[in-house]
Amino acid sequence: MDGIHPRSGYLVTTGLGGTELGKQHAMSTENLRREARVDVRVPVVVYRGRNPVALETSDVSFKGLFVRTTDPPPLRSLVRLKVALIDREFEAHAMAVHVVSSSSLADEAADGEHREPGVGLQFWGLSGPNRTAWDDFVRGLVHARRAVAKKNSQDTQAAHPALSEPATPSGVRIVVTAPRSSSK
Repeated sequence: MDGIHPRSGYLVTTGLGGTELGKQHAMSTENLRREARVDVRVPVVVYRGRNPVALETSDVSFKGLFVRTTDPPPLRSLVRLKVALIDREFEAHAMAVHVVSSSSLADEAADGEHREPGVGLQFWGLSGPNRTAWDDFVRGLVHARRAVAKKNSQDTQAAHPALSEPATPSGVRIVVTAPRSSSK
């Protein structure tokens, strides 16, 4: 569900357009990841040498962020960045651990995956108050996402007729469905 996070004020999205395919893909890849990721747009300045480049994130996790850019730094390169949270701005170092280039997107489009060009950055040496602020920020987003998912799950269960009908003495429910048309 797209919307504004109540505490942070950042735009939080379902990712991949909220399509059923996108939801299935997000669930399948999320299970493979060690850290929870939340689709959220956070302003970030990445320094390329002495030149600042204003960008924004696509998603964030406790260990890092994915920054949308058509000109990502090389894999395993260290970058300096400035992250702008609502209540604080901090500088950090990060390593490029995943690069999605524009040229690789054409190959992935054939596989049915939808991604945007950018770079996955893992924080390097983030500690102290900045680490605490980042962890609190991500934790708040994760809790908000789980609350929305739980509410949606409860709404779906309550709307299903098999769950809203009173139980029969035998515990068996007879559910009548519309006949399926055969396509031959």
